[in-house]
Amino acid sequence: MGVLQWFEKQRVWRREHEAAFRVVTVLTSSGLTIFQHRAMEAVAASVPPDSFRQVPMDNEPGVYLLASLGRAGHELYIYPNEAGIFGAKPHAWFEEWAYLTPEELIGALAKECANRAA
Repeated sequence: MGVLQWFEKQRVWRREHEAAFRVVTVLTSSGLTIFQHRAMEAVAASVPPDSFRQVPMDNEPGVYLLASLGRAGHELYIYPNEAGIFGAKPHAWFEEWAYLTPEELIGALAKECANRAA
């Protein structure tokens, strides 16, 4: 693949990525983004939805969600457009720009949560 084809492939990826995430990062009337709702639904088998706390964001509107995950001291953070597992190591980041679509990110998050909750 030549340089021009590579740049075109990257431009297409970026356009598709931005379009996919734009739809799910809008705040809903609940104060959460569609992404946050979908992520909570996807990890519900590992983290009950009622165990999440809503924590106000410092530098932007909205909240992030925080809940304990498993028994090893992991904590699940769900931000308006990405997520992370911190607390006990190893840490895991599920950053928006590492995935083409929100569905891919949420799928990877749900799989990791299931592994750590077991």
